[in-house]
Amino acid sequence: MDRLLQYIYTDTAELSNDTVLSLLSIADQYDLPRLKKACGSFAAENINNENVHQIFEFAVVYNEETLQLECVKFIGKRIDDLIESRQLMSMAPDMFSALVANDALPLDESRVCIMFLFSHNFRF
Repeated sequence: MDRLLQYIYTDTAELSNDTVLSLLSIADQYDLPRLKKACGSFAAENINNENVHQIFEFAVVYNEETLQLECVKFIGKRIDDLIESRQLMSMAPDMFSALVANDALPLDESRVCIMFLFSHNFRF
């Protein structure tokens, strides 16, 4: 809440990887489009293998299409690493569906099937 008050009084926000998603949520709740955009931009610049699924979920929930696209591009480029490390396994099924339904995801059907199986803890 301190960061929100700082933004309201100074029109600047101190963003960090630890607080950006909660601040994005608050910006959406209080209809602060510039803060929401700043949070989305910061999150997009700081996507990595460990946080991409969480950032994607926030982007879907808060209708941040640009951030969703950045996550999808990131996943498309690093899909093998993400499958191997099982980073997508914690993604909720509805978010996984939103991911594979995104036309920007450059995957063929076999990779989508593999992603689905791994994300649902399927054992061979």
